[in-house]
Amino acid sequence: MGPLLLKLLLQDNGPLCVRAERENERYSFNNSCVFIIMRASPDKPVMSSLPEDIEPGTRVAVKCSVNHTCSSHPPQITWSIPTARETISHSHMGGGVWETVSAVTFIPTGYEEKDEIVCTANFWGGRTQENTAFLSIRRFQGVGIGLYVIGSSLVFILICIFPGVFIYKRQNKRPHQDIQGSLTRSESRRSVWNRFSSRFSMPEGRAPWSNRGNRSDTRYTGDAPKRPPKPEQRRSIWSRFSR
Repeated sequence: MGPLLLKLLLQDNGPLCVRAERENERYSFNNSCVFIIMRASPDKPVMSSLPEDIEPGTRVAVKCSVNHTCSSHPPQITWSIPTARETISHSHMGGGVWETVSAVTFIPTGYEEKDEIVCTANFWGGRTQENTAFLSIRRFQGVGIGLYVIGSSLVFILICIFPGVFIYKRQNKRPHQDIQGSLTRSESRRSVWNRFSSRFSMPEGRAPWSNRGNRSDTRYTGDAPKRPPKPEQRRSIWSRFSR
């Protein structure tokens, strides 16, 4: 007789006896019965003890074992931390019970977010069981504070740099614009003065005449006599009255 594969239910507790039938012949193996105890959930995994006050960077070995009754589909064991090496073994404990052991080696860094290690056993059929152990690792407490201080300092430096760069660029643009403005004003003044001086500094034989329609109208008068300066005119008038 070969092995039997049965789909057992939770209520299938008690002895399981084999009965053989062949045409009109029937035989029951009442003296060779199997007593079955059904459980609502599988066994929880068991973890080995961990050392206390673990130094970061040191190798730590830990085991996780779980018992089961299905040798053809043993449970799969997973860990909540990254492992450097893993060894899996299966052994028969007797009485239809097998044991699956997962032995791993991990190296703590001191920057772990959680203070625990979790071993999870995934059984055939979708059932899971897990066990948790506390990790006593010397952590670098100043890491978070250091990052906070560095981040705050960078923000403060950026706040100080941006206004300085803006003011520096603005000050460098002002003199250039002022110089251009002063040049344009001086050139406009110079052009006005040139027009004014050219109007009154005409060569001989030319006299400026201004019309209402065109102020820059200059007419040629030929051999016009030169006007005496103002001091001579005053002297001639005084000489007339003194005679």
